Amino acid sequence: MKNKKIIFLSVVVLLAAAGCSNKKSDAKTSTSSSTSISSTKSSTASTTNSTIPESEIDNNSDVQSSDVQNSENDQNGETGSNAQQPTITDGDLDIQAINNGDFSTLVGTWKNGKGNIITINADGTTNGNMTIKAVKDSDKTSKVPYVGISNGETGAAIGLFKIGFKNPDGDQSDSSKPRLIITQSSNNFPADEYYYRSSEEVQAPTENTSQNNADLDISAINNGDFSTLVGTWKNGKGNLITINADGTTNKYGSLHAVKDSDKTSKIPYVGINGAAIGLFKIGFKNPDGDQSDSNKPRLIIAQNGGNYPADEYYYRQ
Repeated sequence: MKNKKIIFLSVVVLLAAAGCSNKKSDAKTSTSSSTSISSTKSSTASTTNSTIPESEIDNNSDVQSSDVQNSENDQNGETGSNAQQPTITDGDLDIQAINNGDFSTLVGTWKNGKGNIITINADGTTNGNMTIKAVKDSDKTSKVPYVGISNGETGAAIGLFKIGFKNPDGDQSDSSKPRLIITQSSNNFPADEYYYRSSEEVQAPTENTSQNNADLDISAINNGDFSTLVGTWKNGKGNLITINADGTTNKYGSLHAVKDSDKTSKIPYVGINGAAIGLFKIGFKNPDGDQSDSNKPRLIIAQNGGNYPADEYYYRQ
């Protein structure tokens, strides 16, 4: 606990207004300025007939968030990040709600100009097995509102930039959109360090269909080419999975290709960290009953076959 307090004392300095104490910390915080996607276990999947294989999903990450200490009020009297407005624009960050532990306006996949991605879930968990911790009145005790983010004793802060709010230290971002910064110190950050919701960044349509509806190539996936799976997928419950070209994903580990999965199972699939992802091409319907939109490619994360509820199907965002 002593180490955690020392670590997050440096986190407070990073976003706090002038007037902090001169105490120094000897602890070195080892955190990256961006959250990387990590794999917690190696994937193993067995080829079984007529169903998606049964196995266990390990949902226990044992992630603890560290205490985040509040800094003193900005001596210039402009506390609360340029005086945060109470009106929340659609898609904007609700700082007051976030301060009180409601992360719903943070939910989604965020990407910066360097290609780094952070996916935030409603319960405060993120990719890379990190956990967000609310900081009460962060908009009053810091120049930039923030939440803590940690994995055990490793931690940093996420600066929260509402639409229209500009970094008091200098701003090179697009203030017409909500933004995030993962950092350990306040600064005039380079433009490519700001994170934006990925759904706002990827909007280029193809000739006849949007990128979101690009179909799955089952044969290629069976042979380890995951290019047609790349993207962020979301189900009706708000759960997200982000898949990269190398098969790595947010918080679920790495994909494991299953040769001829479309011939050995009723539903083609890939293995992933103790479970399977069912692959539904456009037009393909679940043989056990289908409540999904078969006009789009879909995914199911499951341990066995079944007639899944509509809100369990994932669609590309």
